[in-house]
Formats: sequence, structure tokens, C-alpha cells
Amino acid sequence: MHTSKSNPVVSQPTATQQPSGMSCPICKCFIPISIYQLLHDGAIMCPHCGLTLTINRSVSQPAMNALKKVEKAVGRVRETEKFKR
Repeated sequence: MHTSKSNPVVSQPTATQQPSGMSCPICKCFIPISIYQLLHDGAIMCPHCGLTLTINRSVSQPAMNALKKVEKAVGRVRETEKFKR
């Protein structure tokens, strides 16, 4: 993600199922972000201050490929959970 400040790190959900996301580099409030949003949305907007963050997909291609693998794995786990019920 590109901002005028340092690149923030996207946090991952914990065992307590907190939403994934990051702190806004401007207002420091939490921006919830899903893997789906990172892969498919053109930009992420801070719901508090309105800052728009964009992803440079060519520079971030290795990370985007890794997120695609995670997204597929999560989908497989969800499908498996349906059969256990």
C-alpha cells in the first residue's frame, strides 16, 4: 500500500477472531481489511479520516500471490467445515 508515510503492516486475526486490518497512517484509527478486499478492491479507505490507500500491484506481486494462496486455503477450510456438520 502506498501512502506518504511508511508502509503499514496488515495484522492477522487472532484466536479471539478480531478483524484483520491496520492502523491508519494519518489518524491512527483501525481500518478493517479483509484478504478479499486486498485482492479485489482498487483501494482501501479509512472510515475515520477518509484517507485512500492504494496497492501497487506490480511491486506487491509476490505478496498478492501469497494472499491468493491464503484465500484459496481459507475457502477449502470453509468447504470442509460444511461437510463436518
